Amino acid sequence: MAGDGRRLLMIFAHPDDEAFSSAGTAARLAREGGEAYLVCATRGEAGQNLAPGLATPETLGRVREEELREAARILGIREVTFLDYRDGSLAAADPTEVVGLLVRTVRRVRPQAVLTFGPDGVYGHPDHVAVSRLATAAFHAAGDPKAFPPPEFGAPFRPARLWYVAIPREEAGEMFRSMADGSEDMRRWMADLGWENLGTPAAQIDAAVDVREVAEAKLRALRAHRTQVGEDPLAELPPEAAERLLSVEHFRLAAGTPVPGRVGDLFAGLA
Repeated sequence: MAGDGRRLLMIFAHPDDEAFSSAGTAARLAREGGEAYLVCATRGEAGQNLAPGLATPETLGRVREEELREAARILGIREVTFLDYRDGSLAAADPTEVVGLLVRTVRRVRPQAVLTFGPDGVYGHPDHVAVSRLATAAFHAAGDPKAFPPPEFGAPFRPARLWYVAIPREEAGEMFRSMADGSEDMRRWMADLGWENLGTPAAQIDAAVDVREVAEAKLRALRAHRTQVGEDPLAELPPEAAERLLSVEHFRLAAGTPVPGRVGDLFAGLA
């Protein structure tokens, strides 16, 4: 392997999903000599547009693709792969087809760690929930030659760990209430999930990655998603929440090699 041997594969639904959840972790890994890869299931063409001068409803998907590629360059992500599903349709996609595409990527990249949303999609977004389910299935299937047989799907490979994005419950309400002010869909999803269920209890968080040294890169990557965040991606957040966003990223271990208590590195203890 190139670099220091650590490889992370992030699997998300939309451009900008990585920016708020794990951009700092990817940037830190790249800075330390590891490799980060990203799969994005859609181009986010059904999203909002806070920069109408940059995109129209017809061009938004193409513009968001370029925004994600710019953010990836800033963070040092080695490769961005789009699965070409339509924004909002992931829950209705053929699961065998999607998992097969993801298995191919896992087997080609051969990451030690896979990262995606948890089953609640952080705040109940249907595409987030779907990508969690599909990425989790791919994590388990990638090592099973009977599930997706070689050579068509590549040689079997089982990553060591599957991680889910985790927003600490004590912080989630404050952050999501601010974000929901500008989105009727987000308010509906969070209301359906239940405000009291937003976020991950502290006892379930297995990794807290310090990203302060790459905070500038994370902020620049956030700003690259101009159509989604406008001029100031942190404007809607209370100052304390904005500072936390640029300081630490949290995750919970969903499957694979256990960790010895809470760790500061997704690869802790792996050879």
